[in-house]
Amino acid sequence: MSEEHQDEEKVIERRNLFLKQCDEIYQKWLTSPASGYLDNLSEDRARFIAILLDTQRLFNETNDYPDWNKFSLDLVRNIYEDFVGFHLVSMQPFISPNGFMYAKEFKMDSDAEEFKINLRLCEYDAASKTKKLKTQVNAAWGEMDADLYREIQDETAREILTDLRNNAGTIMTKDFEPTSWEEIYLRIVEMSGIIHRKTLRGGCNWIATSSELGDIICEECHLERPPKTMSPKFVGTVHGVWKLIIDPLFPKNQILCGRQEELAPAYIYSPYLVVTPTPVVLDPEFFNPRRGLLTRYAKKLMRTGAKWYGRISFGVKPAEPIIDYNI
Repeated sequence: MSEEHQDEEKVIERRNLFLKQCDEIYQKWLTSPASGYLDNLSEDRARFIAILLDTQRLFNETNDYPDWNKFSLDLVRNIYEDFVGFHLVSMQPFISPNGFMYAKEFKMDSDAEEFKINLRLCEYDAASKTKKLKTQVNAAWGEMDADLYREIQDETAREILTDLRNNAGTIMTKDFEPTSWEEIYLRIVEMSGIIHRKTLRGGCNWIATSSELGDIICEECHLERPPKTMSPKFVGTVHGVWKLIIDPLFPKNQILCGRQEELAPAYIYSPYLVVTPTPVVLDPEFFNPRRGLLTRYAKKLMRTGAKWYGRISFGVKPAEPIIDYNI
C-alpha cells in the first residue's frame, strides 16, 4: 500500500493486533516446558526468537523429518542469539508467509515562520521469499556439524551488509591507505556529518569494516579484538558513539557507515522460516546422500533508505565528485 494513502488509524489497529499476537506467542514459549530456548536473553531478543521458534514449530508439525524438530529449534536460538544484524537494521519477524513491515516516517515542513516535523506510522505489505542457503548437510541430522548455525548466521549477516554497501547513498574515496586511527576517524566524522544533513535525524551510529582496518581501530580505541574467526562480529562501541562490526571478508580498504533507528528504520529484515531441509539428493561428486537447506524471509530498503548509509574507500583514485552531497 502506498504510504501516501494509508489510514493511520487502521495501520495502528493492525499493528496493535500484530503486537498482541506476538505477545501471546512469547508468553506461550516463556511458560512452556521448552522455555529453556529463551534463557539468558534480553526480553526484546527473547520475544523475537519466540516468534521464529513458533513458526519453525508449525513447519515441523506438518513435515516429517526424523530428529529434525529439536535440531531446527536449536538452530533458531543459536543463529539469532548474537546476530550482528540487530546492530545494523530493523529486525521484524513474520508470523505468516505474508505480512506487514512497520516504520515511522518523518516529514519536515518549514516556512518563513516555523519548522514542523510530521511523524506517522506506515505499513508495507511484503511476501517472504525462499532462498537456498549455500550450506549443505549430510542426510543424517545426527552427523551435522555443531557449528552449522554459524555458517547460516554468517551468510545472512553478509547478505544484509552487501545490500547496505551496494545501496549506500554517499560514496567517499581517498587515494591513500590509512595507517593510523586519526586518518580513519576524520573520514568517519566527515561521513557522519553528511548522513546527518541528508537524514535530518543524526549522524551514523555504527561502522562496519574489515579485519585490517578494524585492528587499527581496536588498538587505538582500546577495544578487545574479536577472535580470529571468519564470522562478522560486534566488537564494541567506539568513543561511546559508533558500534563497531568487523567482518574478515569485508573489502579490506572500505568502511561502511550507517544509522540505525527502530523508530524510523531505513532497512528492514523480516525472517519467517529460519531453516527448512530439502529432500535427500545424491552428491554427484562423491555419491553421498546430502540435503540442502532453505530459508524464507523478506527485506526492504525504505524509499529514502540510501541516505542513511555511506561507504568510504581508501587507496582509490578519487572520481568527480569525490563526495555526493546531494540531499
